Amino acid sequence: MNNHKRILMVLQSDFPPDIRLEKEIDSLTQKGHQIFLLCNNKKNRAREETISQHFKIIRLPHFYFKGRILQAIFGVPLFFNPIWLFLITKACLKNHINAIHVHDLPLALAAILIGKILHIPVIFDVHENYPAALKTWGKKGFLPILFRNPAFARKLEDISLKLADKVIVVVEEHQNQFISRGIDPQKIFIVGNTVQIEKYTKLKIDPNVIAKYKNNFVLTYVGILNPERELDIAIKGIKILIRDIPNLKLLLIGNGPTRSELEKLARKLGISEQVEFIGWVEFEQTATYIAAADICIIPRPSNEMIDGTVPHKLFQYMALAKPVITTDARAIARIVRETECGEIFQSHSAEDFASAVFKIKNSSKNYGKNGKKAVSEQYNWEKSSIELLNLYEF
Repeated sequence: MNNHKRILMVLQSDFPPDIRLEKEIDSLTQKGHQIFLLCNNKKNRAREETISQHFKIIRLPHFYFKGRILQAIFGVPLFFNPIWLFLITKACLKNHINAIHVHDLPLALAAILIGKILHIPVIFDVHENYPAALKTWGKKGFLPILFRNPAFARKLEDISLKLADKVIVVVEEHQNQFISRGIDPQKIFIVGNTVQIEKYTKLKIDPNVIAKYKNNFVLTYVGILNPERELDIAIKGIKILIRDIPNLKLLLIGNGPTRSELEKLARKLGISEQVEFIGWVEFEQTATYIAAADICIIPRPSNEMIDGTVPHKLFQYMALAKPVITTDARAIARIVRETECGEIFQSHSAEDFASAVFKIKNSSKNYGKNGKKAVSEQYNWEKSSIELLNLYEF
């Protein structure tokens, strides 16, 4: 019997890029499922784009007039936005959709309501603890009383979780939290934010970058530069470390709103030579900068938002056999402890960060080998995607 599905994915942001989404689409299309992705269109891309025989992108209209204010209003991803409701319905009917897969909270209830009306099952893919994220980010943006309100978001999440046919989370900590809130454990599936090991470990490494840093002791961070990552702790840690590691270099691969502040901090501490801002690079290039590292870091602190998720970068680091330093954020720390792939430091503590670096540098433990082994055997997308494929067996 042909069990291939015609799946409408709903995404609040533009696409591409989105590493997790790309992995899910790869796995589902390889199994013969047809994917139609409805997403935002802030960058004014083509309204429709056929990527392959099994994958098509459908984008919102680009609402533009003297800036992006119209896009911010008409394209805002909210469950009661009539534009999103209309386009989700239209995509379902036009493409004979028999499963809706909605990513994250803002549009979850919209997808679920349309799914109920059209008798289409809905999968709610929870990438992060969105209500907790709103607390961390603060109430900013358009009409914050409603749209950026953590209490409202939590109620919306409760309703969406109960009404969705199936729920995806990335780690067991988030699963346990939902179960404690009364969500049926039988409908929650863990699909880890792991790495496509066969693809990632075969990416080309730039020998010029490796040669440039061969005489340095290199710490590498890959990702967004924003306040939640607490990269200022790492920079303050560098100030402590250079007394004993004069050839130390911190490479920050990425960009974001706190870059200028971090650059000022490095100058203020007199370590601008030790902290290098590489900026944004293509995903394929991240492997080169990880390969150049002696240690890779994840300094984002333990809090309600971060404790229930694990970043893709952790498994990139492990796949390339690099020791990892991370905070005591619950899910990340659990994986680092159980795999013995690195050391854990106390959140917000530059001193403890420095101690963790010294511990790895002076240890004979093969952290990198441990991490690579764990990714090869367990924490890889080839295994994680099995659960994704299983939940579509209906």
